Amino acid sequence: NTEFLINIPLKQILKKLEVGAHIIDLWININYNSFNITRKLGLKEFEYKKDFFGKTRTLLVKNKVSCTYMDTTPYGNIKLLNYTHNILAYLCLKYGNSINKLPKKEVWLIGERSDTAQDNGYHFFKYCRENYPELDIYYIVKSSSKDFEQVAQFGNVVKYGSFKHYWLVSQATTYIGTHDLEYILPTPGFELSSYREAKRVFLQHGVLGRKYVEYNKNFYEYPFDLFFVSSDCEKKLVEDKYSYSEKEIKVTGLSRFDSLLKKEKEKNSILLIPTWRDWIVTEEQFSNSEYFEKYYSLLTNQKSIQILEESNLTIEFYIHYRMQQFIHHFDSINNNRIKIIKLGEVSVQNLIQRNKLMITD
Repeated sequence: NTEFLINIPLKQILKKLEVGAHIIDLWININYNSFNITRKLGLKEFEYKKDFFGKTRTLLVKNKVSCTYMDTTPYGNIKLLNYTHNILAYLCLKYGNSINKLPKKEVWLIGERSDTAQDNGYHFFKYCRENYPELDIYYIVKSSSKDFEQVAQFGNVVKYGSFKHYWLVSQATTYIGTHDLEYILPTPGFELSSYREAKRVFLQHGVLGRKYVEYNKNFYEYPFDLFFVSSDCEKKLVEDKYSYSEKEIKVTGLSRFDSLLKKEKEKNSILLIPTWRDWIVTEEQFSNSEYFEKYYSLLTNQKSIQILEESNLTIEFYIHYRMQQFIHHFDSINNNRIKIIKLGEVSVQNLIQRNKLMITD
């Protein structure tokens, strides 16, 4: 066994970071004689928590408060999570809950990923605003999101990272998300008394079944209080595999299902919409993957093109959000029968509605 010590020049790194949330992955490169390997730095033995990090470092850097946490991925890879705040916003987070002397009222925060508004979060928020406009229910999303204007028309939309966002987070009584609630927080939830004491609701963004996802109750220090599912079968799965109790699971279907029934004008096209691969995270892994090879081959195959021509069909190709960072690998496809759809151009909901057939893996 060989031991080695790694020093991370944290302050130098932090000086380059703007206000906001940042993930810093740690990689190691070993080059000895003809042996060369590059991989993420990780641990064989570790305890994984999605919402609680034991080792923290808080520094004042360039008149900003920078909070850095050491965490691991589900596979033991080490990463640093950094949240950089303006000083006033940081004080609001830290003391906003205790200095507010007004009577406590219900404040709900809703969101998906911090840069989207097109899934169950959007549809649930839209329903709330149309039916209960008097309630303090807010949607959190980045102003740079391509979905921002679509959701902003309903009012009560708060820009991620704004002072209002910080204030509402310190006052919220219910947090509602389609993904992990960290996406709508400007700091880890365990740091906030408001979050620890609040109701935490999981709307979901899909139907569980064929793929195990990382929402097991045991992965959380502060798990969801309510977990919504689409069927009794799915409810049993969440009980058996994800450790939630019967009373914590509600069979409702997903918020976006209702809107799927509102048909758009159908196009004479097929939606090809593959999901992600959790082992593909770098450009090199993607470009050398069977995933890329097979889909590129299908989209450029002459027999496929011939069938599309003969049937006057097009294919709308949209890869999963997690894989969209690699979508440029398909830019070389130049055929009017193949439409490469990039993130934010069209909502997945509209893609499903307007196509005659959907093919996924």
